[in-house]
Amino acid sequence: MISSRQKWEFGLIAITALWGWSFVAIHDALAFLSDSAFNAYRFLSAASILGLILLIKKHAISQYDWFAGGVAGLALYAAFLFQTKGLGLTSPSNASFITGLAVVFTPLFMWLLYKILPT
Repeated sequence: MISSRQKWEFGLIAITALWGWSFVAIHDALAFLSDSAFNAYRFLSAASILGLILLIKKHAISQYDWFAGGVAGLALYAAFLFQTKGLGLTSPSNASFITGLAVVFTPLFMWLLYKILPT
């Protein structure tokens, strides 16, 4: 019998493998599409799926939700734009390494700026 911990460990390994593979897939896709077109397709697909879910659930969106979602979306788009542009200029392994550094630097910056120790 597989324990709950082993299931979570397998899930973490599987997600890490998929995340790592995505850099190779995006790098290959950039041979056919510009970085802006790739990101536009990516974000339009996500917006369409979310819009469909909202229609099905008949969920109203407040003015604040539109504003906050727009700000978060712009920040996310900028991050993806820089990452995708960088991926077009370097190897997938370099891009994934640089992106993965956020896992190390985020708790470090939290400690340096806010004196919050990671748990």
